[in-house]
Amino acid sequence: MRVLIQYTQTGKYRDHAWEALTVRSKGEIQAVTPSYAAQLIKQKRASLGLCCVIKFRDRANPFRLFLSQCDKFQAYLTQ
Repeated sequence: MRVLIQYTQTGKYRDHAWEALTVRSKGEIQAVTPSYAAQLIKQKRASLGLCCVIKFRDRANPFRLFLSQCDKFQAYLTQ
């Protein structure tokens, strides 16, 4: 299982100990393991998010809406 988080700080992150560190920017959204999400949220380095996918009959691409705990939202179309 994976959960969506939104990074609140730019930095180097890795979900598993065997993975290489990757630079993530503030505001970037990523699916991570629940345990890593809990760790980052506790450290105030990320916030938990919810992604909703809406498919319209007249659109080829679904519409995705990302909602974070901070009452901010980010909406984007898939490619």
